[in-house]
Amino acid sequence: MESTPHERRGLMAGEDRLVGKVMRRQVVKIDPSAKVEEAARLMDHHNVSSLVVFEGSHLRGILTEHDILVYGTAHGKHPGTTTVEEVMRHDEQACRDDDCVGHAARLMADRRLLALPVTDAEGTVIGTLSLLDVAGTVMPQAATAWIEQVRKKRQPEPTI
Repeated sequence: MESTPHERRGLMAGEDRLVGKVMRRQVVKIDPSAKVEEAARLMDHHNVSSLVVFEGSHLRGILTEHDILVYGTAHGKHPGTTTVEEVMRHDEQACRDDDCVGHAARLMADRRLLALPVTDAEGTVIGTLSLLDVAGTVMPQAATAWIEQVRKKRQPEPTI
């Protein structure tokens, strides 16, 4: 079986696409002093799985649903009294919109991040890139429908 040009360069298909072409151009911000309960409400309201944490204009990191579950709920922390600061990833790392998806994916893997803020050339946060976005880029046929389903806002279960 003959290899593809991507494989010959050590890339999966889509890894050389620009982050700016696949990222979410929605930035939902939260302050590190906010309560986790407020963060969860923001995620639900905006239908996002991560929030960009800013203290004033300073990027402090990112908060994901995973952080809330693992570092908050699983450790018995109450969302109404626990601050974002206590459960967020304290990693100011971001990628740029003109980075390749493969570079961003390796950065996420190296730092064990599920999402990254995305900045423009001036350093302004203009969106986020998640592992779902990366998966949809390198495995579009397998991931596109799944990503769309995950991102759809769930309707509340009917009460009886």
